[in-house]
Amino acid sequence: MNRGKNGKTVSNKSPQKYKIGSRNSVRPSLTDDTELENKNVSEHLFFSQASKAKKSYVINTSEYRKIHVHHYAQHASDLYSETCEMSANYNTAIVLFFIHGVGGSADMWHPQTQYFLYQGYEIISIDLLGHGLSSKPHNYKSYQFIELANDVLIIFDRFAKKKNVVIGHSYGSSFCTLLAKERSSSISKMVLISGGGPTTLMPEKCSAFCLPYPMFYMLAPGVVKAFRRMAFHVKTHEEIKNKITTFGLSPFTLKAIMQGQHWGESDEEFHADLVVPVLLIYGRGDQFVTLDEEIWMNETIYGSQLEVIENAGHMVTIEAPQAVNNVIHAFLNRDASTSCNNTDNEPTVNSIPFDNKPAPMFPGNVTPDRFIESNGNDTPRGSCKMERSTSRMSQKSIRSGRRKTLY
Repeated sequence: MNRGKNGKTVSNKSPQKYKIGSRNSVRPSLTDDTELENKNVSEHLFFSQASKAKKSYVINTSEYRKIHVHHYAQHASDLYSETCEMSANYNTAIVLFFIHGVGGSADMWHPQTQYFLYQGYEIISIDLLGHGLSSKPHNYKSYQFIELANDVLIIFDRFAKKKNVVIGHSYGSSFCTLLAKERSSSISKMVLISGGGPTTLMPEKCSAFCLPYPMFYMLAPGVVKAFRRMAFHVKTHEEIKNKITTFGLSPFTLKAIMQGQHWGESDEEFHADLVVPVLLIYGRGDQFVTLDEEIWMNETIYGSQLEVIENAGHMVTIEAPQAVNNVIHAFLNRDASTSCNNTDNEPTVNSIPFDNKPAPMFPGNVTPDRFIESNGNDTPRGSCKMERSTSRMSQKSIRSGRRKTLY
């Protein structure tokens, strides 16, 4: 301990570091923002409704890494205490963890967080490093997948309660699958949105992101514009696209995070070993992920369920919020362990109608001209039977060796 500039006591204790594959039982203590310069966490509390509460945190996961977190709960007393086990609702709350993809932020989940908050769920949504209100270090190594995954593990361990559901979009889906592996006993269900197939994570070769930074800096505005155009369905209104900032990253952060997607363990065998119930959501107009990749993931994860939403693209959570909410809610309500059954003050999602048609819930959730889903009577839900000219053996041969980069 020593004295700071204002004569206040400052701790010399270094920030806590987690390692993937191990679970640290000691959680960093929670402090308020009265002495923010000397603290690891800042808090801001306000009430959005009489019985709903929200708290925002900035958490040091390690030196120079500050991760911004939104925490929504039914009552202020349900919000984070010194340890989550001390919370009055530790055994009864169902916590939904939302993890965005490249260029997103916690704000992109607003249609989902508001909907599920009013259904009785507790919500945690984070800004990955370099996004939103989280810190943005100018260091390529900081954006490696393993470093970002370490941040996510720390946040999960801090806020997880007895029943937890992880929900990820695109690149965020990779962190969800890692959580499902590393914290399988703590995760009740998982939702992967536009997450692609069960292949190893690897940066694209010979792409704009491989260029030296000065050259990429000059091309970045055009790259972002192209990404943004491809991320949405052609029928999506401009006002919907502009509602929430997407791909709002600095050129350095965008290049670093795209080049940092190294995760060799996430192959087909890794995904086949997942033991939690899984829902896959796909926008049929997605130009970054193919339907075949989603079907492959559906076939790989035992008992998984695939839902395809029409007239939506990669940013399906923004383009078709009510359809996404309905599909996730039905998935959570399939059994009592993740069902809140709260219909009081159900919110409506403000969006512009544009002929969005959600796929039927289940069974038969995808149009039969492409493939059909088993009804669950004789085979596990999600084991799709596809009408293909090639055999499964040849299809497996075609798929082997694939790599993916997510956005």
